[in-house]
Amino acid sequence: MIRAASSVPANVAEGQGRSGQHRLYHWRVAYGSARELAVHLTLLSDAGAIDAAAARRVLALLDEVRAMLWRMTHPR
Repeated sequence: MIRAASSVPANVAEGQGRSGQHRLYHWRVAYGSARELAVHLTLLSDAGAIDAAAARRVLALLDEVRAMLWRMTHPR
């Protein structure tokens, strides 16, 4: 979880310093890591290992991050 969570901002930052396909690559990696983190949080919440209400709040914020990354990788 720590690796996936740290990968999101690290790849956003790295992509910001790149251009073209290199930029998109890093933003896509960030999106994938955000999805991975959401799965880990869901599994832990479902198993009762973490507070379900707190997990829902974090998952809602993570969904916003994923939406931003989706728009970054799929410009209109």
